Amino acid sequence: MQNLKVCFYTHNLPNPLIGGVERVTYNLTNAFRAHNIRVYNLCSFGDGADATIPTELNNSEKAIFANDFLIRNGINILIDQYGMSFLSHPMISENIKILQCCHINPIAKHTVRALFESIDIYKPKQSLLNIAFIINTPLRNLKLRKRYSDIRETNGIDKLVFLCDNYVNAISSRYKIDIGRLAAIPNAIDDNLLNETSSLTQKKKKTIMWCGRIAQSPKNVLFLPRLWKHLMTKHPDWEMIIVGDGIDRHLLERKIKTNYPISH
Repeated sequence: MQNLKVCFYTHNLPNPLIGGVERVTYNLTNAFRAHNIRVYNLCSFGDGADATIPTELNNSEKAIFANDFLIRNGINILIDQYGMSFLSHPMISENIKILQCCHINPIAKHTVRALFESIDIYKPKQSLLNIAFIINTPLRNLKLRKRYSDIRETNGIDKLVFLCDNYVNAISSRYKIDIGRLAAIPNAIDDNLLNETSSLTQKKKKTIMWCGRIAQSPKNVLFLPRLWKHLMTKHPDWEMIIVGDGIDRHLLERKIKTNYPISH
């Protein structure tokens, strides 16, 4: 594997403190380098990457820019951490293996209830953005349908990677894509961390912890109190802890205090 060269495409440089995709990329980068695999970073924003794609370029021009960088550095595998981007463009050399990763639900679904839960009179700008995101769901679904159709009809992508097998089965059946071109890799867990804490598991309280960025879009955090209300009736000896911060924290706190008799 000494001659293997891998390039990650991310919006920002891999950083465990920024977000989930950046943290996963950071951990994978360290793991690859521990096995003497050369790793490069191709980014859309920020300084310090091996290459930063100019934002003023259109998708075809971005693909040409990326392809030149990949060939010049002899990269074998491209891991697109923002799946279904311009990197599936036919301009990318067919000698480079492309893995496109979808870190979210690949089938956009939003409800009228979610629309109203996203409205906050104290944050009109964010409320408008949330509403626009949900109203735009049908258009996004049309774009997804075209995108998956393109994947079905071309061989530009070697693997499209999702978070779980259910997504693989849903996409394969809905868009008639050969299941051999799809894969599922769940979010990683550090085995060393598990080994260090395994002796404490028997002493721990029965606790469900949600940890992440408190933002209704795309995390759907306002669903948590309703979920817990359902769970607490079946498991009254358990507790739930929410860890994180974000633009919709006050919305979540207000929803918990107003509607649900749970600790916060």
